[in-house]
Amino acid sequence: MNWRVNITVLVILIFIFFNEVGLPSGLQYTAILAPFFFLKFSLKYWKSFAIFSGICLGYFLIHLFNKEVTWFYYGRSFVLHFLVFIQVVAFYHIVNYKGHLIKKAFDISVYIHLFLVIIGLLLLLIGFPDAMFEVTHVSTSVGVLPRFRIFTEEPSYYSMLIAPVFLFYITRYIDGEKRMDFEKIGILIVCFFVSFSFGIISTILISMFIVYILRLKNLKDKKRRNLIFPLAGILFSIIALMYLFIPDNPIFIRFSDIISGQDSSGKGRVTEPWLLSLEMLKLNGDYWFGIGWGQIRTLGDDVIRTFYMYTETPDNKFGLPNVLTEITTLFGFVGLTIFLMIQLVFYKITKVYKSHFRSLIFWFIFIYQFTGSYSSNVLYYCCFVLAFSPAFDNQKLKKPLITSEKQQNK
Repeated sequence: MNWRVNITVLVILIFIFFNEVGLPSGLQYTAILAPFFFLKFSLKYWKSFAIFSGICLGYFLIHLFNKEVTWFYYGRSFVLHFLVFIQVVAFYHIVNYKGHLIKKAFDISVYIHLFLVIIGLLLLLIGFPDAMFEVTHVSTSVGVLPRFRIFTEEPSYYSMLIAPVFLFYITRYIDGEKRMDFEKIGILIVCFFVSFSFGIISTILISMFIVYILRLKNLKDKKRRNLIFPLAGILFSIIALMYLFIPDNPIFIRFSDIISGQDSSGKGRVTEPWLLSLEMLKLNGDYWFGIGWGQIRTLGDDVIRTFYMYTETPDNKFGLPNVLTEITTLFGFVGLTIFLMIQLVFYKITKVYKSHFRSLIFWFIFIYQFTGSYSSNVLYYCCFVLAFSPAFDNQKLKKPLITSEKQQNK
C-alpha cells in the first residue's frame, strides 16, 4: 500500500516539476505513461471515452469534406489530444478517490519550489541565467527581465503550476484548519514574484475578489471576515508602500504598459490571437466547425507569418497563445459555444459555489482561458477537474474521509 501511495505522489511531483526534462519539445513523461493509464481506467470510465470518441468522430466526418486538410498533422494532433484526455481521466480518478495524496504532494512540492528558486537564483548570479530563467523582453517600459520558469517552457506555465497549490493553502483555514499555513503561502508568493507572470497573479486576485468580496455571507461570517480583512489590508498596505517608496518598480510599470496597450505579452495573448483566429477561419469560411486538428500548423503558417511580418522562421510560429482562440480555430464557433456551455453546466451540477477552493480554482481557470494557455495543456484541464470534483472537499484534510473506491461508491 505504501508503494502504491508513493508512486502516485511521485507521478504528481514529476508532473509539476520534471515532466519535460530531457525530452523533445512537446513530449511529456505523463504522455508516455498515458497508454498505461488507458489500460487501467478505460473500462471504469468507458462512458467518458465513448462521449469523447463520439464528438471526435462527428468533427472528423465534418472535416472529411474539407479539401484543405493536411491529414498527417490532423492525425498527429488528434493523437496528442487523445493522450491529453487519458491523462485528465487519470487525474480525475486520483482527485476523486485519492485526493489526500494530492494534499501530500502539494506539501512536498512547496519545499521543492523553494529549493529550486534558491538554486535558480544562484545560477543567475554566477552567470547561467538560461538554466532556470527566461531572459526576455517583457514590455516597452520594463525592457529585458529574467523570469523564473524552472524546467518548463515559459514562466507563465510555471506560475500556472503554482496557482492550484497556492489557492489550496489560502482556503484551508476557512475549510476547517485551525490556522493559516503562512510559511507555505509565503514561499509560494516568492515563487510568483520571481516568475513575474502578471497574467496569473492578476487572475488569482480577481478570483479571490469574486469568491470572497462579492459574497455577502463571507462578510457576515466572523471566521471568514477575520481572514478576508487582514489579507486585504496587507495587500493594500504593500501596494501603498510600493507606490510611495518604489513607484518605478517593474510591477507598476508593466501594469501601466498593459493599460496603455504597450505590453507585448498582453497583446500577444489576449487580442492578437482572436484576430489571427478570424483570419484563419476566413480562408475557407470555416466559421461554424473550424479548420480541424493540427491545421494551424499548415493553414495558419502564412497568416501568422504575414501578421507578425516574420523574416525568419520562429520556434513558436504555429501557435495561438490563447486556448479559446485555438479551440475556436480548430472547432469553430459551434465548438467554442459547446466548450463554454459544458463549463457552466458543470459549475452548476457539481455545485462549485459551495466550496471556497473549488470556486477559486474555477474562476481562476475560467478567467485565465481568455488570456492564455493552449488546447493540449493537461494542467489547464486538471484545474477544471479540481473545480468539478466535490469529493475532493472531503479528501483534502489531513485524515481523509474517503480513502478507497469502495467507500466512495457507497
